[in-house]
Amino acid sequence: MNWSKRLKLENYTLHLVMALLMLRALLMFAVPLLDKTEARYAEIARLMVESKDWVTLQIDYGVPFWGKPPLSTWLSASSMNWFGINELAVRLPAFVLLLILLFFLCSRLKTKGQNFFLPALILLTTPEFFLHTGVVSTDTCLTFCITMALFSFWEAMQTHASWYWKYLIFLFLGFGLLAKGPIALVLSIPVILIWSYMQGHNIINVMRKINVIKGIGILIVIATPWYALAEIQSPGFLNYFVLGEHFYRFFDPGWQGDLYGIPKTYPPGMIWVFLIIFGFPWIFLVLGHFWKNYKLLIRDPWTSFLIVWMLWPLLFFTLSRNILHTYLLPSVVPMALLVVHIWMQKRPTKIYRVYGGVFFIVVVMTSLIFLVDKDFKSFFRTDKYLIRKIIEESPDKPQLLCWEFKSYSSRFYWKAPVVMVQDSTELLLQLDPSKETYILVPQKFSKVFHDSQKKPPKRIASHKKTLLYLIEPHYQEKAHN
Repeated sequence: MNWSKRLKLENYTLHLVMALLMLRALLMFAVPLLDKTEARYAEIARLMVESKDWVTLQIDYGVPFWGKPPLSTWLSASSMNWFGINELAVRLPAFVLLLILLFFLCSRLKTKGQNFFLPALILLTTPEFFLHTGVVSTDTCLTFCITMALFSFWEAMQTHASWYWKYLIFLFLGFGLLAKGPIALVLSIPVILIWSYMQGHNIINVMRKINVIKGIGILIVIATPWYALAEIQSPGFLNYFVLGEHFYRFFDPGWQGDLYGIPKTYPPGMIWVFLIIFGFPWIFLVLGHFWKNYKLLIRDPWTSFLIVWMLWPLLFFTLSRNILHTYLLPSVVPMALLVVHIWMQKRPTKIYRVYGGVFFIVVVMTSLIFLVDKDFKSFFRTDKYLIRKIIEESPDKPQLLCWEFKSYSSRFYWKAPVVMVQDSTELLLQLDPSKETYILVPQKFSKVFHDSQKKPPKRIASHKKTLLYLIEPHYQEKAHN
């Protein structure tokens, strides 16, 4: 490829990457927090800001959250301390982390004749990665930590490696323990061991080269203090988190101990279906190239390292039936790096340019529909617009109740305690005669709610999942007569 064509293609890549990043930043501001996963972690971070308790995570006022470690929450809470309680602030750390990751990958993979922005474009046009570039999620922090740890290991294994790479392995693994727990080690260490064995390295020599003894010390110094304090402040945390979240969740599809939701039950191997859907279309390029050239790829140290890195999380989750598509994210980065390698070999300009452009157009059109069409917003799983309706009609902060279920988005946007009631008796007891009272009723409970009322309250607004009612004065009178 001559220099003029190369420069033209690099400019095209740069413009597309910048456009995708700007669009993703706009969506961070415009799209509401969605129930239940993203809104849940946002609310946990908001409660941390309000309570100023940076050790024990809370899922509701005074209720500890044992499901995840604090790194993602710390970042989101710090951002909201600086920029206020809003969607952009709580999502900003994930966006910044992945920006750092993109720049790191682009700069480290820069070789003669390679498009500097190619790794960023491949990742941003992979649905799973684009989705997480600006989403409140523990998987974003986990992926960042795993990527940096494994890339540091690769650098440490080079002949003239700088001394600090071997310590960065354990530094990022330590942060991984604070991002999502022991799963960070489970998804990283086997990659190192399997690849070392495939390449004929003596495992003991590899451990010495990366100085495992000092590395374990780094892990202990980074992760142990928080885990110890969390157990002291909230006894029972370690038992639930280590056994429940890291054993029963993956290997017992009938596990009933989940405190924070209903386990997702899929057929074994569902992670591979997720790979096809959320890794489209680059996964087909990787699989096709691997099918034709697997012997050459396995012999090459770099590509074999990427293949093991990509496949290990997928193999680990293959037998698990309780999974989410977000578990795919640690495999997306090595997949993209394999695409970069294939690009260097074949330069598939057509698929590269056409798919990048099509992906951008589809995302733009979807975003415009959301921004312009008010009815389209009602399909989102969020109570943001109902809370906004209450605030617009009653700026003096009325009372807010929920019937049988209170969403995380309602709590985040209300920024105050939300009381849940389960029958008319509780409703009457909770009414405050000095305030206007609104009640959120999930659509699935609306019939029960109506049947329990002699005179149905006045409906103010609704969306796909929730109805909003204003409690009329006669309820107040009945409650206090």
